[in-house]
Amino acid sequence: MSAEQSELHPFQYSPLLHTISGLIHGTSPNGRDVAVQSLEALLPRSEIRQTVWGMSELLEGLVSILKSDHGPQMTYQISFCFWLLTFEPEIAKDINKKYDIIPILTEAAQSAVKEKVFRVILATFHNLVAKAPASNLPAMLVVKLLPFVKNLSTRKWTDEDIVEDIQYLKEELTANFQSLT
Repeated sequence: MSAEQSELHPFQYSPLLHTISGLIHGTSPNGRDVAVQSLEALLPRSEIRQTVWGMSELLEGLVSILKSDHGPQMTYQISFCFWLLTFEPEIAKDINKKYDIIPILTEAAQSAVKEKVFRVILATFHNLVAKAPASNLPAMLVVKLLPFVKNLSTRKWTDEDIVEDIQYLKEELTANFQSLT
């Protein structure tokens, strides 16, 4: 499905998304892992991102897993799903209002040890600011993301995307903070 060139129709993927949602809410760690991996493979498609956005139970399940800290790999995979979702401007505008992901992702970043987790969370923040700054910058300031990003900017990173995202976020958060004072 993810490699299909033509647009997919909901009847082609909705049953799979409902199965994924069920596995995410299930008790099997292996089932959750397969479900999140499957979702990662499907979310590069805009039509699937739009459908998933309408599946609050699936998104609530992802948030719940992220809050319960299932380790760096699951944190990375779920953050990757949120990153893909935030390529849609409508989703980027409303996702924090509906699911409060900015404080959750900030906490995940603050406890992260793997560079790839930082990379995907910072890229998600970048999307949120680029696609819907008015909806997301105030929430980022509330969770004190600016001091955290400033701290991150003092570290040495091997991934240039991290450096660019940190610089972008630092500039945008600083400008927004100064406009408030």
